[in-house]
Amino acid sequence: MIGLILTLDYEIYADGTGSIYDHMIKPTEDFLSICESCGAKATLFVDVAELVKMRQLSTFINEVKEVEYQLRGAHENGHDVQLHIHPWWFNAKFNKGKWNIDDTMSTLCHLHSATISKYIRSSKQYLLDVLEPCTRKYSCIAFRAGAWSMMPTRNIHNALVSEGIKIDSSVFKWGKAHTPYMTYDYSNAFSNMYPWFFSPHNVNYTEESSKEARSCIEIPIYAEYQRGIRFLTKKRIFLMSRIKSTIVDDKSPMYRSFLSPVYDKVGLLIKRRAKKLDFCKCTFREMKKMIENIVKHNPQDGYLPVVAIGHSKDFIYRDDFRRFLLFLRSNYADIIEIVPLTTAANKYLLSMK
Repeated sequence: MIGLILTLDYEIYADGTGSIYDHMIKPTEDFLSICESCGAKATLFVDVAELVKMRQLSTFINEVKEVEYQLRGAHENGHDVQLHIHPWWFNAKFNKGKWNIDDTMSTLCHLHSATISKYIRSSKQYLLDVLEPCTRKYSCIAFRAGAWSMMPTRNIHNALVSEGIKIDSSVFKWGKAHTPYMTYDYSNAFSNMYPWFFSPHNVNYTEESSKEARSCIEIPIYAEYQRGIRFLTKKRIFLMSRIKSTIVDDKSPMYRSFLSPVYDKVGLLIKRRAKKLDFCKCTFREMKKMIENIVKHNPQDGYLPVVAIGHSKDFIYRDDFRRFLLFLRSNYADIIEIVPLTTAANKYLLSMK
């Protein structure tokens, strides 16, 4: 059996532009509605650092309260709500109607373990405060790193374990980033789809010989290694142009690291890179082909959790997403179930015993 996990990163744009309602609340409302109409349960990775910072300002307080209402509703309806942190929000300043993001805080990984623990603890507490009053029991045990950055691994591994985080879903095989403030390379990741207990020394590797090494499991975002020319779809080009139109300073580290490679025409066409199972950016045909590839590896006597990703700000092509879920229900209902991350993780661990 395959447990497909639809994860939605719940956030505005990385440079602080965007609307809480237009880029978080409304698209997530539509996303959850489609999921529920198709019998699917999703996982929201909530950028808590962003919400905590915005909640401090009267300008955003009412919108943040709407966000919290939506999160409670999602949790009560059986969806998963878990922790996502973009640390550049911790030192962000709001001035003259614009957010100034701290690019030097692009990743938690360069901080001391105690400092990372402090940030994770306070962010986790925010979710507990919002969701523990619900009638359905809540626990925060899963994490996704901002910008998918889990390197260097030692300090963030220690912090996650100390704060009771048992699942990470940040890594996607062949993924890379190199900026003045953040570097990771997942070329040597253990797998593009199979989970592993990741080494405290390097998230790419599995190390199950000690209790410490079996403290946190990586359930990777499914990805395939494809030539750049296969990224040239109308959907991706539109989404990237939409993001670029919100950027005021195209010399910023955020622009250079995430957007400029897409416009590097030679590199785009020739080089291979990771294509994630992204239900906001992939076409229906791309998603269908990826599912066919995944099904080939379906364990006959076990359970395989497979992570797909999307972002609330990118959830525009509703019909493609609905078509994808209906396709799964019509063709693979006997071997694919769409479940929350924590549910899939528990089933996987039980199947391994």
